[in-house]
Amino acid sequence: MQAISILVAIGLASCVSSPFATSKQIRDRQLVTRAKQEIARRGLSLPVNYTTEVVQTEAILEIPPYSKYFYAVTFLRPTPKRSVPLYTLSFERQTGKFDQFDDRRGEVTPEEIAAAKRAMIQRVGGVPENFSTTAGVSGHKVECWILDLRRGKPRRSGHCFVSRKTLKITGFTLREPPTI
Repeated sequence: MQAISILVAIGLASCVSSPFATSKQIRDRQLVTRAKQEIARRGLSLPVNYTTEVVQTEAILEIPPYSKYFYAVTFLRPTPKRSVPLYTLSFERQTGKFDQFDDRRGEVTPEEIAAAKRAMIQRVGGVPENFSTTAGVSGHKVECWILDLRRGKPRRSGHCFVSRKTLKITGFTLREPPTI
């Protein structure tokens, strides 16, 4: 009877997750720590509520070696809709050597473009597919230019600013086409 209870205890213990970190978790923590050190060395900061993502990636080259393998550590900031990349750092998988730093804070997100298109639609009607946009980051805002592409309609354009933090429109100007 005692042997059966020992076997049951061992079986139950094997179903419980281990309190010890796996080698992947340890490796990921070490990569995040090294990436944070590199960000600090560059004099940059991270928001308080950042998240990280560690992935394995491969670069295909035209000359030997034809492939290089990397770990990419991406730091993300939360937004109302999803997390947005801030920085991506890569490390060689074989040597662990730091390879590249990408500052992605200047990338405009699809949510920011969608907010600008919604503002234009509220003013002139239509659907998102009717508009072409050009955007760029300007401080804590995204500056967007929106062009109405509908046939048979005046070619109006809009110019607006979208808050990166709240995705709210902070200024909008509707420009009518010139009349001849």
